[in-house]
Amino acid sequence: MIRREATVDERKLRPPRVEGNPDVAVRVHRAMMTRAAADPEIREDLAPLIKVLKSRFGLNETTDSKGDKGLPNGNAKWSFDLDWLTLDFKDSTPWHEQ
Repeated sequence: MIRREATVDERKLRPPRVEGNPDVAVRVHRAMMTRAAADPEIREDLAPLIKVLKSRFGLNETTDSKGDKGLPNGNAKWSFDLDWLTLDFKDSTPWHEQ
């Protein structure tokens, strides 16, 4: 998705490709992350989505043996690719068990 007010230059930006076969793939540009962090209305709008992702894909923060907080557990992968945050979610629960 791209915002309605995007400039011609912004519309030329392309997010990183989706590799593999995740159930949900999200690409967020750093400008949107900054805006979302600074805008309480956007944070409020995103809260239901985050809640669904946490419950559906097991996004619980883990702590490693050194006590450092790490990647979410469950079936989520995230990384930074230049100006983009990439999030890929794969549900390992068979559909007949849901």
